[in-house]
Amino acid sequence: MPSMKHPYELLFGEIFVFVALQATIGSLELASPLSIVTSVKVPEDIELVRKEMRTYLFIAIAFALGTSLYLYADYEWMGAITNMIVNVIIIIWIYYEHNEAIKLAIRRINFSQKYIKK
Repeated sequence: MPSMKHPYELLFGEIFVFVALQATIGSLELASPLSIVTSVKVPEDIELVRKEMRTYLFIAIAFALGTSLYLYADYEWMGAITNMIVNVIIIIWIYYEHNEAIKLAIRRINFSQKYIKK
């Protein structure tokens, strides 16, 4: 643990930077929900968006694990677990927002979900 007077402030500052990077990864890897809704025209488009979501989840989890290892080196388990919790919250939020956009796109163009792979 760093020999600082306020290690928690430093820890949360570092976690904030990593979470900002996590959000950046999400925005780079995934189209915005508005883009999803307006660009989906055929069932194959939905499959492409879902494939990109799986790719993002892989990258996001790898990033969260890597940054947790980094924080473990300075803060031990407190840093690693706190970082992982905050990153998972951000990952779930990004996933939820994009999943809702997919559902809206499906409703918008009247796709039957039974014809679209899950």
